[in-house]
Amino acid sequence: MRCLLYAVTAASALLAATSVALPHSKTHSLNARSLPPTVRPGWTLGKRAEADTPYTFTVALQSRDLDGLASRMEQVSRGEEGWLSDDELAQYTAPTDDTLSAVQAELAAAGISASHITPSKHGDFLTVDATVDQVERLFDTKLFHHSFERRSAIRAPSGFALPQHLAEHIVDVAPLTHFGVPHASQSGGHAEPLDADNVEATIAQQKREVAEMAAHLERRQSSPASCSRYATFVSPACLRDLYQTSSVKPVAAAGTVDIGVMGIINASFSQEDLADFAQRYRSDAAGYEMPVNITRGAPFDSKHPDKEGTLDAQVVLGQTYPLNSTFYAWGSTKTGGDAFSQSWQDFIDMKAADRPGVISYSFASQENWYSASTVKSMCQTAQKLTALGTTIVVAAGDYGVLGVNSKQSCDKKFINTYPSVCPYVLSVGATGGSGTKNKIAPEVMMSKSVANMWSGAGFSEYIPRPQYQDAAVSAYLKTIGDDDKGRYNIEGRAYPDVAAQGTKYVIRQNGGWYTISGTSAAAPTWASIIALLNAERRQQGKGTIGWAHPTLYRAANSAAFNDVVSGGSYGCSDKKAPGFKATKGWDAAAGLGTPNYPALADLFAGAA
Repeated sequence: MRCLLYAVTAASALLAATSVALPHSKTHSLNARSLPPTVRPGWTLGKRAEADTPYTFTVALQSRDLDGLASRMEQVSRGEEGWLSDDELAQYTAPTDDTLSAVQAELAAAGISASHITPSKHGDFLTVDATVDQVERLFDTKLFHHSFERRSAIRAPSGFALPQHLAEHIVDVAPLTHFGVPHASQSGGHAEPLDADNVEATIAQQKREVAEMAAHLERRQSSPASCSRYATFVSPACLRDLYQTSSVKPVAAAGTVDIGVMGIINASFSQEDLADFAQRYRSDAAGYEMPVNITRGAPFDSKHPDKEGTLDAQVVLGQTYPLNSTFYAWGSTKTGGDAFSQSWQDFIDMKAADRPGVISYSFASQENWYSASTVKSMCQTAQKLTALGTTIVVAAGDYGVLGVNSKQSCDKKFINTYPSVCPYVLSVGATGGSGTKNKIAPEVMMSKSVANMWSGAGFSEYIPRPQYQDAAVSAYLKTIGDDDKGRYNIEGRAYPDVAAQGTKYVIRQNGGWYTISGTSAAAPTWASIIALLNAERRQQGKGTIGWAHPTLYRAANSAAFNDVVSGGSYGCSDKKAPGFKATKGWDAAAGLGTPNYPALADLFAGAA
């Protein structure tokens, strides 16, 4: 059968058509949330899957007491106690006996033996090895072959239905309707080359100017001398001085992973490039090799490093050494399902001692490429991981209110990135310089004219605004009034939470020097801040920060943040430039602002 290429409108039409063509039986209830609003352009629909084809799927079960977990996490965020142990988390997240037995009985009735069912650590996910025929009968659907670039997958373009008696027990079934693909959050699609002689001259000049300027940064954010060549590139020293971490002397602890660098599907870096980078910018880290953890068949290729993995590894080394870091190469084009949710579950399933204190994701997808049930399952998994004390940091995206694709239309609705829409992940936007030549501060929002991108921003269509955001977001909505009313969900979870510099980071890739921009750079910068804060807390006998949001939002409009009041997050082609402007206080462009480390250290010193 000749394949048909999806277009945005054609995909929606196909989903609607196949849903109508396949009425669900009376023994099943149509899961209206199982279909995404749209399918990412580029997916190709092929022939019907053969009945005896092996098919692995994962059932997300209803947890025992997530409301109770949310209350417990609020207590922890107020400093009343520490984050949960694995056993404590299981008391909230494990399914009830009724849920587990009902689902297991249905799987057994479909001919699936217990030996083909693998539970997660706490039993809230069941990974099932079955056949296409068994899946189609279980979920009253039809499966088809699909392809996307170098990926092949079997999916249910008409959606699926849950057996009526299981609807209350199941959150989602993946990857039946999974069509989302993560993007690296970096602008322009390429790294800009730097002249090696110019780099050497600039470094020498910076050192002279730093020596001449011994005064500390004023309370009002100003440009450090180490950032004097901001128009050319941003160095690790510039970032440390800008956010006041240069004097921080973190102490590593044996057997811990202070910060994880996430490399989703084909991301990699070169240890040789990292060594060259360290020699030039972190001479104290000379000889350091970042450990690599390869998971789910990831094709980590250090001989052909990509710019995303290279950027993230070098940012983390430049900002956090000598803390312990690990690069997690996760998944391949054959890995099905949601990379974010699955990787978080992998971290939950780890031994507590192996779990990183903070994880940085410089990748983003689009909320409208996922079903409501998938988004819900993703965010529940994020909640569980942060309850264990791991902070999840993600890039907000590089196309403003246009999701992860500048060629889309936002005539009716802004398009949100994913997983920034979850209130348990720390979403990071990107800033640029002050607009004055060679001045990096006061910071302004990243713009298309500076870095070919707009920092991502939005309000979730699925997830309601969390209580910790109420005051800050309500004040912002009052400020912007009816601007673009109807294009976003004023009651949804708003993002980003914070921002950081995202312009012209210098990297070493394949033996050359380049600059790269985007929220891809801002995310590991904030993750590095969290890692440094965790190291200080460890010296104080305290645990990791974990779910940082309530504490950060309680400090809104304080010295903990450099408020960004210029620019905005736009992206649409309309003459009126719809989007979200930066204002005083929290805004949907820069969130709470960029980090002021000394004040943040004081803030988190008071938490348990």
